[in-house]
Amino acid sequence: GTKPELKYRFDGFHSTKKGLMARSGACIIVDLCKLGYFPGDGGNAFPVQLSRAFASCKLYCLTEKLNIKLRNFTKDNLSCKDSSLQPEGKWHG
Repeated sequence: GTKPELKYRFDGFHSTKKGLMARSGACIIVDLCKLGYFPGDGGNAFPVQLSRAFASCKLYCLTEKLNIKLRNFTKDNLSCKDSSLQPEGKWHG
């Protein structure tokens, strides 16, 4: 039969992917934007920095032949209204 107690067992993959790794990845992206790591035309507003960060990520993925399903880094998919808040990635995959 079924074992309902297994529903609550520790799942290391999903716990790290949606917990530790999502938060760490989002924090790194936001910190690099705050440090001005992605310079360019169009100003240095936080959304502009996020777009440049994504362009750099996309170029890396193309170079390494990796598939990326995101369309951009945004305040919404980083759960971050501005660069002073603690972000958390809402991406999947």
